[in-house]
Amino acid sequence: MKPKNRSISKINHKPGQVHIATALDGTILFCCPECQMAYSEKSYLEKHLSLHKIERRPYTCTACGKGFKRKEHLNLHIVIHSGNKTEVCGECGKGFYRKDHLRKHIKSHVSKRMKETSESFEKLTKPNYAEHKNTVYETYAHFTMGEEMEKLNKL
Repeated sequence: MKPKNRSISKINHKPGQVHIATALDGTILFCCPECQMAYSEKSYLEKHLSLHKIERRPYTCTACGKGFKRKEHLNLHIVIHSGNKTEVCGECGKGFYRKDHLRKHIKSHVSKRMKETSESFEKLTKPNYAEHKNTVYETYAHFTMGEEMEKLNKL
């Protein structure tokens, strides 16, 4: 059911407070204290009120105008405008502004290697594959993942 904005017969409320009004047809309406939108159900009004909260972004980037709710998020964003990608992947040389983005990127290398390793094992004959998997693959995979996790933890 889609919320309806109805004509209100009388509005008596203090600014900034949610109020209840009566529509011309007698239906009880819940009204927004910010913009006077009226809804037949309180849940519709609550959804609408969250839109007003989203718009409140007191920290604004002077370079591009993007708004943020928290100063820490603005500070993380400002680095983008510097052009200095200080975090560099040792494997492919791709640069990143933030360390957490580099970590995520490194994980993509690890999962690509694991997929390639798995595919190469599938090419082996079935009897050899089972034996090979039990003796080499699990040891190699465990060692490689452990080594990669150590690198990630050092970042």
